[in-house]
Amino acid sequence: LGLGVIIVAGIIQLVNGRTENFQNSFDGDTISPVGIPLAFYSGLFAFAGWFYLNTLTEEIQNPQRNLPLGIVIGVTIVMVIYLLTNIAYFTTLTAQEVLTSAAVAVTFAQRVLGVMSWVIPVAVAVSCFGSTNGILLSASRVTFVGARDGYLPDLLAMIHVRLLTPLPAVVLLCPIALLMLTSNDVYRLINFLSAMRWLFIGLATAAVPYLRWRRPDMHRPWKVPLVMPIIFALACAVVVAMSLYSAPVDVGIGLVLTLTGIPVYGLAVWQNKPGWLTRFTASATRALQSTLLVVL
Repeated sequence: LGLGVIIVAGIIQLVNGRTENFQNSFDGDTISPVGIPLAFYSGLFAFAGWFYLNTLTEEIQNPQRNLPLGIVIGVTIVMVIYLLTNIAYFTTLTAQEVLTSAAVAVTFAQRVLGVMSWVIPVAVAVSCFGSTNGILLSASRVTFVGARDGYLPDLLAMIHVRLLTPLPAVVLLCPIALLMLTSNDVYRLINFLSAMRWLFIGLATAAVPYLRWRRPDMHRPWKVPLVMPIIFALACAVVVAMSLYSAPVDVGIGLVLTLTGIPVYGLAVWQNKPGWLTRFTASATRALQSTLLVVL
């Protein structure tokens, strides 16, 4: 709704001849290779919803048809909306004003909508609730399946006895989200999370040509031309490698956070752990299972 208001307002501005900010719009500082991966991370973060649909494959009817169709349609719609929204912004704001604004949509609304500018913050808040709901629905499924396949504690593979939802996996997202809120720099947060995210996305994509070679007879409900995963995996590798030079500290933080999964695996999943630790984890699992009312 909020983006629709911005786009319509932008179209009205264009009809009224507000095109001065589009003159020489590509002039500016020389593009630095150092900033390229960081720019990619911010853009990919904004468009990140496309791969969340993959995590819900088990809950999609006829995924062979509906999964790729939903991704293509969704990404196309988002691209068109984002393009029209940014065009609307530049009918009113200069490039420098866009860069310095703490909230571009709110600044635009204050300039164009006047007393009705409150609509945009409200729409953003509603959008945040929708985004949070989507993340809880999809990200928890990744943890749920990882535990079901033996890579995370058994508790995370359990579902609520009445709601039939992966409640422990959803609850786990809460402390992770609170930890992220301790950072007051959203761009650094995007950088050190995106580096690891795209590293593992690239590795997962690289598994496609590998499995085509090692297991050519594997059943594949849906296939893509082999060149697509190869190009995608190489692009991920280049962006992650360049970010090691552009933001080594941010990438290092992301790597450290990723490595914290090793002791978790050793304590909760490793089969040959000491007897006292096995008894402790089993007791903790039963206690949490009773508290959350979940079963395998």
